Amino acid sequence: MRQLLFLAGLIFAAGSAARPAELRFAIAGDPKTFDPLQVAESHSETIRYLTAGVLIRINRTNGKAEPELAESWTLSPDGKSISLRLRTGLQFSDGSSLNAADFVADGQVARRRGADFRV
Repeated sequence: MRQLLFLAGLIFAAGSAARPAELRFAIAGDPKTFDPLQVAESHSETIRYLTAGVLIRINRTNGKAEPELAESWTLSPDGKSISLRLRTGLQFSDGSSLNAADFVADGQVARRRGADFRV
């Protein structure tokens, strides 16, 4: 009975505590870059994963594509292109609007750096 009361007290305390306004996260080493297009080692990949959204995420449990920043997508009949519809109301961390032009600009930078795709 004493353990049950202790557990109930912990649950109550957790529910009534003020919610923190920030998340602090530690990694084992310093990232080499914060540029998501240049990530090549695990510490930078951790930062990229935690801060940069993706259009479509692969569910690691079932292997299926799931929407993230894109709410839907269609593949061309030949499978060589994809059209994506962005979710409405997307924002950068500073609150400014995130739209298709931002993705096109990133794609153009990636192409200049040698990526093999078109935007």
